[in-house]
Amino acid sequence: MALDTVLGKIARWCVRAAAITIVALILLFIGLNTSISTTLLYHERASILDALKNAQSVDLDHYDHKRGDLNADGTGIIYTIAIGHKELGPADFDKVAAAFPLRLAFLSFMSPNCFVPHHWITINEKDGTKFKIPVCFTCGMIKVADREEHNLPWGWTSSVRRLFDNAGALHNKGLQSPGSPGDDPYRE
Repeated sequence: MALDTVLGKIARWCVRAAAITIVALILLFIGLNTSISTTLLYHERASILDALKNAQSVDLDHYDHKRGDLNADGTGIIYTIAIGHKELGPADFDKVAAAFPLRLAFLSFMSPNCFVPHHWITINEKDGTKFKIPVCFTCGMIKVADREEHNLPWGWTSSVRRLFDNAGALHNKGLQSPGSPGDDPYRE
């Protein structure tokens, strides 16, 4: 009987130790992921703000992608059509900066395969450099500068969408429509 009691106590202690270890590892993973993600986000935000300091104007563009004829190999030709454009001047740069607030971030390891951005923020710097930020609201991803695309951080989805919406560049509300088939934001 005494042996059963001792073995039972050891078993309960092992289960508790395993549960505590699992919880600690989960918290460690979340903490590391959040700190690394937030650091990356901070650097992306800083690069956006630096580009705005040297900006002459900011373009907000809304594109649509239409599938056209098929190639001989059966792949589709995609036409990119500009359906909305708004140019912002220096007086509106604070609105662009406000669209990228500093937030805690958490990288997801399950990213969608979509990333066909229909929205582009182009910061036109005084020296002619173009700092492009494509945004895909369909899959909730963004690409800043030369970094890989990633999920929009918490707080950025609504603020970036609001930037486009308030400028009238999201849903073709009385916009200039400079585009025709062939306008491609991927081209320099």
